[in-house]
Amino acid sequence: MVEHPRPALYGVLGHPVVASRSPDIHRAAYQAMGWTHCHYVPVDTMPHRLTEVIAAFTALGGRGLNITIPLKAAVLGLPFMHSRDPWVLRAGVANTLARRPDGSWEAFNTDGPALYGALAHRAVEPRRVLVLGGGGAARASVLAVQATAETVVVATRTPVAWVGALDVPACRRVAWADALRWVPEADVIINATPLGQEGRASWDPVPRFQPGQCVVDWVYGDAPTRLVQQAQADGAAIIDGRELLVRQAAGAWARWFGDGAPVSAMAGAVGLAGTGWSS
Repeated sequence: MVEHPRPALYGVLGHPVVASRSPDIHRAAYQAMGWTHCHYVPVDTMPHRLTEVIAAFTALGGRGLNITIPLKAAVLGLPFMHSRDPWVLRAGVANTLARRPDGSWEAFNTDGPALYGALAHRAVEPRRVLVLGGGGAARASVLAVQATAETVVVATRTPVAWVGALDVPACRRVAWADALRWVPEADVIINATPLGQEGRASWDPVPRFQPGQCVVDWVYGDAPTRLVQQAQADGAAIIDGRELLVRQAAGAWARWFGDGAPVSAMAGAVGLAGTGWSS
């Protein structure tokens, strides 16, 4: 008698998740591996329902979760959270959960390592960094560049306490109105806001860049975003949000299954097949 693996459920939690490409990425990965027992679903939920939703997910056989806006900090307060990796402990946000055999969960942050890997792949050593945004991706971004950065300027619409709490001496906050003034001064510009995301406000005006700069956009769509297109037109290096999404998905895979994520299949699911970065 042939034994079949037990069905295993994975998914992404957030609000909204209708535009998330994580299901496409992970389903493509399962198909590449020939795994018919793994299933990946989007779950739209708000912070006040997290406990009941994850409890139900666990009861249905849930083994792993990706976490997105606005839940990256909220999940850390759940009563069944067992442990946190070093990136989570410093950033105070998680984007990946893995279920332990006893039913509790472990929290990981694969956003920071994703950006760190993308910069290292291009041999970019950030010195003067501008981070736009105050959410979880912004926190992870600051930690990803801190090793080489001499200055990290974080531009947010409202004051955020985490700038000081991260304990990154080079990091300081400026008002959003001053953000564009810092663009020419930076060698790496990181958009960690939802600006340009489908259904959200867009850039007005779009920043202009210079050759030699590296522009990172955490926002992604079916094609390069308006910010990425402008950076390309201006001769700057770019890190597309789709690449970051695949890199963090590969990081989540490692927490769920170990090494050996089918990165080429993951990249192909978001239109990045053959781009040569997948390492």
